Amino acid sequence: MTEAQILKYQEENLRRLERIESGVSAQRDKVSEVVAGQARVEGSIEKIEAVLESQTSRARDELTVLFGRTRDHGEKIGSILVDYVPERDFKAHQESNRQEHESFKTQIGSLTTKVASASAVGSFVGFLLGLLVQYFRK
Repeated sequence: MTEAQILKYQEENLRRLERIESGVSAQRDKVSEVVAGQARVEGSIEKIEAVLESQTSRARDELTVLFGRTRDHGEKIGSILVDYVPERDFKAHQESNRQEHESFKTQIGSLTTKVASASAVGSFVGFLLGLLVQYFRK
């Protein structure tokens, strides 16, 4: 091989090497862009995860409050249902109480009359005994 051929061969190899280097450089730039994009995506993912976590926490808190209120309302409704009397039963019970009250009034009235008459008889008997005692003392 002559010197000219060797130079020509070296120039061709040099051009190939430059093309390879420019290709590698272009690939390196693309990889850098991908890495930068991946960093942006990872940052976005971290932000999304933080937002998701805060929303999940908020939802849990709201569910706790919601179910707490539901439980409280259920307990209140349960106590109302325990004490609840239908209107027809209430009216029947009210009428029964009114009749019982009237019966007690009548009994109290008759007892008052009996006590008054017994008191009057007792007073009269006491008066008569007092007269008899005075009559026999004289």
